[in-house]
Amino acid sequence: MDKTQYIETLIKLVELNSDETWTLTFKNLRNGGYLPGGGAGSLNDWGPSYTDKLQHDWYSHFYRIMRYLYDKNLRPESLKDFKSIANSHKIQVLRCVDCNGRYQHPSVFESHIALDFYTKRTADYYNKGQLIKILEPIESYGSPTINFYRDWLNGEYKRLGIEIYDFVRAKYVCPHCGRQHSETQHDLYKIEKKLFGKMKIRHLKDNASWNDFE
Repeated sequence: MDKTQYIETLIKLVELNSDETWTLTFKNLRNGGYLPGGGAGSLNDWGPSYTDKLQHDWYSHFYRIMRYLYDKNLRPESLKDFKSIANSHKIQVLRCVDCNGRYQHPSVFESHIALDFYTKRTADYYNKGQLIKILEPIESYGSPTINFYRDWLNGEYKRLGIEIYDFVRAKYVCPHCGRQHSETQHDLYKIEKKLFGKMKIRHLKDNASWNDFE
């Protein structure tokens, strides 16, 4: 297995982030260094932060994917067993109890697109010896293929009456009825593949439990 690709991609992910705390630790992997474990305050308790919001939605997921593969010494084909990817076809949507209006945070919306891409393409880049190239915007979140998929997913949300809405920045005001801090429930949706490669989002369950999403 070519761990050098993992090391160089992890280093690039950390160099691009805005927190330099662990940059030297990752660079030392080139010289046979290791990533320390530990609890609160350790590297295991850390995640990269990116100033560009779209980059953050994508690269923070890819950092966790790369740590999973590197730490467990796995090939990218093993990603199907990574929890985030195994459940990426399930979508958790908030529903306002007062008005039954449904909405979704933009980061959650974008996360599905990112995980779908990394699931399908990580092994391809790795097998070509070009894993680090997957971090180029034109290869991932800025590519025409991803923009097409993003538009499709946005259309499905509109069809289902789900508003993509930053409710955290809006101080938890419902975008449908305007009520602040309204009680919400979590509804389960699923992306399903139909005949001839067509896809559709289907509503599966209202007021779903945590286990429904795991």
